[in-house]
Amino acid sequence: MIESPKFLFLKQGAEPDPDHPGQFRLDPYGKAIQLSLFLWNAPPDRQLLEAARDKSLETDRGLANQVDRLMASTRLERGVRAFFSDMLGFDEFSTLSKDPVLYPKFTLKVVEDAREQTLRTIVDNLLTRHGDYRDLFTTPHTFLTTRLGSIYGLPVAARGGWPDAWAPYTYDKDDPRAGILSQISFVALHAHPGRSSPTLRGKALRELVLCQKVPSPPPNVDFKLVQDVKNPQFKTTRDRLTAHRTAPTCAGCHKIMDPIGLAMENFDADGGFRASENGVAIDATGELDGMKFDSPAGLAKAVHDDPAATACVLSRAYEYALGRPLGKGDAGTTKMLADGFAASGYKFPELLRTIALTDALYAVPRMDLSLNTQGAGPAGTSALTGETR
Repeated sequence: MIESPKFLFLKQGAEPDPDHPGQFRLDPYGKAIQLSLFLWNAPPDRQLLEAARDKSLETDRGLANQVDRLMASTRLERGVRAFFSDMLGFDEFSTLSKDPVLYPKFTLKVVEDAREQTLRTIVDNLLTRHGDYRDLFTTPHTFLTTRLGSIYGLPVAARGGWPDAWAPYTYDKDDPRAGILSQISFVALHAHPGRSSPTLRGKALRELVLCQKVPSPPPNVDFKLVQDVKNPQFKTTRDRLTAHRTAPTCAGCHKIMDPIGLAMENFDADGGFRASENGVAIDATGELDGMKFDSPAGLAKAVHDDPAATACVLSRAYEYALGRPLGKGDAGTTKMLADGFAASGYKFPELLRTIALTDALYAVPRMDLSLNTQGAGPAGTSALTGETR
């Protein structure tokens, strides 16, 4: 059963679009599915299906009423969690582990807590506080368990005597940690089992947060120098990477990853804070596309101020809603969404609402149509084969 295409793929109905002759749009039930999967990451509920049945979902007012109802529901949190889990690559948590000798506190429960910490931080900032999306990178507000506190070196009391209990936590003004880039879900997820990795962190920041593709390394690259943590000549990761970048084949890619990844060197492979490496003070200076900084907090502020960060989450959210990559034909809608996102003060719920009310979300690109020769035509409906969810 679970190998059946009917189980593995989303199949939505389509119908001719009366406003655009020769084009197709999702039928009311397909529209309900598209909307519910986007905002709730779940199938349509009874009310949404009823709106599809009585065709009220086909009117602007009916669609707006349903969008507002779905967004007012507590189920919106589940949809936001699903989106950011996808955007931030949280599927990699399934294989995350650390050297138990070097990091004995890093257990499977810490891995679970790390993922949950970031999702709670996101929901709190975007939904509860209705804050600016960019503040995710600089916010001092988060949530911790005693297990996470032991990794971070922070005093977190077990609420009600329960070690699994979550407690809100606000970092001090001068604390080096700020925002989701300083959390275990980023600095430990993008590091090696036994050591940190500015390259992996820089690559993840470019690709996941700024939507900038980093080329794959050329074949047969010699990583011996970078991996030799006991080399007396190169005591710090910065020293080893600087020497590694002298190879012309390595310099091109590393220059866009290392200058931002090195700003996170104060975070060890498990996410704990450190001030030195092999007895040498860590140099956390760096640069992001012309913006210079000298600390993890400085990097966080640079990402906050980088227009690529808001453009990235917008394109990812729109792609997530459509279930496909963006193409040239989406440029006009993307520009409209960007203008509205900026005007709202980069409020993420407003972006979701605008996407959900956009006609383009329910249009059927010709390339996606799989016509049923027995039912297609002016009086019939075609079958739209959707993307895997």
